[in-house]
Amino acid sequence: MAWIPNWLRFDHAPSEATGLSLDNYARGHVMMSSMFLGPALLELASAAAQAQCTNNATTTTTSACKIHGFRPSSLLTNIGIFSGLLGSVSMPFIGAVVDHTPYRRHVAALSALLLASVKGVEVMVGPRTWFLVACLQVVSYVLYDVHAVAAYAYTFELTDHHHGHAHYNSFYNMVQYASMLIFLILVFGASSLLYSDHASDVATARLSQVVTLVVSLPCFVVAWKYFFRNRPALSQLPPGGSLWTCGFTKVGQTARRIVRDYRPLMWGTIAMMFAEAAMTAFVTIATTFLKEVLQMSANEIALVFLIVLLVGIPGSYLGGWLAIWLDSPVASAMICHVLLILTTTVGSLTMRGPEAKDLSYLFSALWGILIGWLSPVDVTIFMNLMPPDSQTEFMGIMSLSIDILAFLPALVFSILNEAGFNMAYGLTSLNLFFGIAMACLFQIGDYHGARLAATVSSSSSMTNHHHNNNPTTTILVNDGFKHDHDDSYNNNKNNNMNDYDGIVLNAGGRNNISPTTTSSLSRPMHYLPVVAHEGAIEWSSEDTNHVLI
Repeated sequence: MAWIPNWLRFDHAPSEATGLSLDNYARGHVMMSSMFLGPALLELASAAAQAQCTNNATTTTTSACKIHGFRPSSLLTNIGIFSGLLGSVSMPFIGAVVDHTPYRRHVAALSALLLASVKGVEVMVGPRTWFLVACLQVVSYVLYDVHAVAAYAYTFELTDHHHGHAHYNSFYNMVQYASMLIFLILVFGASSLLYSDHASDVATARLSQVVTLVVSLPCFVVAWKYFFRNRPALSQLPPGGSLWTCGFTKVGQTARRIVRDYRPLMWGTIAMMFAEAAMTAFVTIATTFLKEVLQMSANEIALVFLIVLLVGIPGSYLGGWLAIWLDSPVASAMICHVLLILTTTVGSLTMRGPEAKDLSYLFSALWGILIGWLSPVDVTIFMNLMPPDSQTEFMGIMSLSIDILAFLPALVFSILNEAGFNMAYGLTSLNLFFGIAMACLFQIGDYHGARLAATVSSSSSMTNHHHNNNPTTTILVNDGFKHDHDDSYNNNKNNNMNDYDGIVLNAGGRNNISPTTTSSLSRPMHYLPVVAHEGAIEWSSEDTNHVLI
């Protein structure tokens, strides 16, 4: 379709590639719309609580008033609790529907239509409808997760090459990021021109939902009607299995396998659970803190998060550069956790009232850099520690790990808030999750050794599957030392070069392996750096041959 911008189109790729561009652009608007709706809901809930207290002649202190059994300032985090729990429970079932039925496109299209419709209903947010809209926010978050699971299955099928997957995923992340920036600038600019005071928060929220509906609905409809095709089931249900239970069973089996065979990956996964939960809850908790403590308007809060988004780009590059410089994404992640804890602590101690508004822009820049830093590094750790032959199975676990504890930081915040603690303690409670994540990263131990173990295990599994008559993995080991003087070694090397199973454990650096040697191999090499000294490489696996080169 000619009206689709060139930067969103893939003319020489499956039609789903362009469809996913439109889908991600729509999702970027949907994701950001809640940022303007949150301050309005807090304001309306506070006004309703105050009116109820006044009518009951109990108290006139807004902070002590409650509505529907909770403080108004707990509203956003309560939404986070329920949406997080419902999302975590529903994901295995939705994953099973996507994997084991031909209704993947139907699930994605229906969830997209309902998501846009919810945004349309939320336009009516006001004094009489705020609680209904708050409930619809829970529905919106769950629908978003359902839609993302179904859409991701199409992303995975665009190419069979892992470099192609990386290209598509990075492009779609960029599309979503651009959509969020455009949305923030558009709504922020229009609201600044039309409204000028705190009373405009509700009007700004309505404007944001109108913009979301007008942009997302056409994008969703065009994408899922014209660019996506029906797909058969990826696999059949296991004998005696049920759609209601097989997703949970599969998650349990994979989790047990990780605990049993891949302990470093287990610790990396737990670290990701707690870190991603804290970062997911950060938006909700920060919005509440900025509105209730610093008395910021919706536009001021939008400016804070615009800064977070903008500085997230250099933050992502910083985290990747540091991981390469330190030769370990684990070390990069631990440094980031330390800085997140320090930044959050200092921010909660210094931002204590409206007079500290200006400081919020400084801390938003720091938080943006660190959030942009941590998320891609967490994904890198997981992907490097998982066995290469089980990418589909383990990527599902990674997606679930990112969301499964999303409710917990919001729950801690709400408990502290309902108990009457200063909201600064609620913001600082995020440090608990960053601290647990950092402690888990320490348990990984030797990162390169963990990568090596996962890859060796994967190579052994692949060899047993493809070479039933010879269930032995042959791995070439470059120990970094010359063996030109050893005729028996050289003969052994030449006899075995084409019997290896695709992995080189390289202790001496890739340049120590000659071009003549590598060009004669029957399968591509997968290099892993190993720190070793001559004679010190020991192996415990009985089903693996190791040939020095």
